[in-house]
Amino acid sequence: MNVKFSRWLALVFGALLPLLAIVRNWSLDKQDLWAFFADVASGAFLLFAARKVGENERVGKRYLAAAWGLVCGLFYSSLANQITAIMSVGSSEMVEPPMSPELLAAMTGIGLLIVLTGLVLSLGSDRSK
Repeated sequence: MNVKFSRWLALVFGALLPLLAIVRNWSLDKQDLWAFFADVASGAFLLFAARKVGENERVGKRYLAAAWGLVCGLFYSSLANQITAIMSVGSSEMVEPPMSPELLAAMTGIGLLIVLTGLVLSLGSDRSK
């Protein structure tokens, strides 16, 4: 059950990450190609891992855990950068999103909690079989 829910989360998150990256890049004056590529690649990795779990749960769990680990690292890095930019008031490097930086950091934090949930669930034990 845990791996199945993690797989479902991976399908949803894997589809949403590239779409949200497109929205983010179109709404900013200064587009970030590397962040866009990271979002698309991590979304594709989540979708690939979810497919692997569907084919063979035991083998696919490894891919799923790796994909969640990658996305977790990206979200953590993004959240840390956003908090640093918020705390350094007057920073000229901060790209002003269409929403407040605090709201964006809160949304990233919620996303990080969801990603951590997917990661923990993907590491479930095989003993239940």
